[in-house]
Amino acid sequence: MKLLLIVLLLLGIGGIWQNAMMKIESRKHAPKGQIYHINAHDMHLYGVGKGEVTVVFIPGSGTPSAYTDFYYLQNKLQPYSRTVSYDHAGFGWSGKTDIPRTIDTVVDELHELLQKAGENPPYILVGHSLASLEAIRYAQKYPGEVKGIVLLDGGSPEYYAKDSETKSYWINRIFAGFRATGVIRH
Repeated sequence: MKLLLIVLLLLGIGGIWQNAMMKIESRKHAPKGQIYHINAHDMHLYGVGKGEVTVVFIPGSGTPSAYTDFYYLQNKLQPYSRTVSYDHAGFGWSGKTDIPRTIDTVVDELHELLQKAGENPPYILVGHSLASLEAIRYAQKYPGEVKGIVLLDGGSPEYYAKDSETKSYWINRIFAGFRATGVIRH
């Protein structure tokens, strides 16, 4: 029983620390790109470079900051192409939302974000991990805008279909709890 109380106390302290540090860091570190109001919440997009094709980096599930994950690649590609990265709702500099995160909602938000930001197709979609599904779905919904898809550690829809939706939900909730308590800090 003592061990459980100690763990709960540490998680509580971690949660307070996480919230305090997130407020401090959000004042200290301004967004590196632009913020756009999309589907009732704010979304962050960072873009560099010029070119006939726009490379869109789609972050995987739980990526704390697309800017930091894709910064190196974006800088290396900017002499040859326009590149953009963005944060999903609730991550990086994007705001939180209560809107369910269905594949079509996430894809439609990306489409609206690219339009509002003035990012012109054709796009080469670079989907990391679970975002491979977003890249594929985007190409299905907006085929005239997509020139190609690149997957970074991505899986096929068949691969992801083998895991239950319930399992994915609980894994995401557990990691959300870890983030809220500061166990994994971003």
